[in-house]
Amino acid sequence: MPKNARQLHKAEVEYRGTLTRPERWGAWQPNEGDIIICTPAKCGTTWTQAIVKMLLYGRAELPDRISALSPWLDSALGDADPGTPTPISPSGRRAIKTHTPSDGFPIWHGVHLVAVYRHPLDVFLSIRKHVMNMKGVDNPDLCGPVPEALTYYLNGAYDIENIDRDYLVTLVYHYLRTLNRPHQTNLTLLHYANMVADHRGTVARLARALEIDHDDALIDAVTKATDIGAMRADAGTFAPEGGKGFWHKDAAFFDSGGARKWQGQLSDEEVDQFEARLCELLPDPEHANWLKYGK
Repeated sequence: MPKNARQLHKAEVEYRGTLTRPERWGAWQPNEGDIIICTPAKCGTTWTQAIVKMLLYGRAELPDRISALSPWLDSALGDADPGTPTPISPSGRRAIKTHTPSDGFPIWHGVHLVAVYRHPLDVFLSIRKHVMNMKGVDNPDLCGPVPEALTYYLNGAYDIENIDRDYLVTLVYHYLRTLNRPHQTNLTLLHYANMVADHRGTVARLARALEIDHDDALIDAVTKATDIGAMRADAGTFAPEGGKGFWHKDAAFFDSGGARKWQGQLSDEEVDQFEARLCELLPDPEHANWLKYGK
């Protein structure tokens, strides 16, 4: 029988946005062993959710859409209803997602946090395609010509009352606030580039970090099932709001995956503009290099 997780530390910041609803955390009671997948947008959230849920189920086939099995808890969008029980896997453990930095929700005993990051320029290009694929959304600042859109992305200001804005500063501060939160011990940190370079190794690492029973056959099956091509082919299951008419094309949510997609798409001047702004926001070269390239 799952045991309620004891709250150790309260949220330090209340983040709010067009979709983000911080009050939803207060209505959710996690259990020991539950998992929070905590990432900025377009950094590998859905990919990580799929890997974790398959590991928890002990098989590559899932019984429902990923957004139903692993809901976006603090969002006004989709399947999450914090007042009702979150779907539990046969192992008795749950996994939910959030785009909120980890200081925006409590720390609970026995609840594990998985945080994933990606090169900010890959995020920029991915978000542009993501927004263009959404029905009924008009964002000329982000979806206009690349030079103007990049300036918008790089120079946006941080605002905890509007945390859903797609700015570089939002991604950087998510990383810093999550990495440096006091008293946080159950944290597994992943980088998208490392996941691409060693997909199977990432699956195995997550199984070990989350203390999920596994064998080589399960790792191989989950690796195959969470290949970008396989997920794109079953986009109705894996894309958030898949099968609901939210996207022009569900499969386009996954685009082509990969790392360093910005190379050849941005000019040297645009890359220099990004590097200068990143240095302002994240002056530590070791942290800046990891946020870009992982390893």
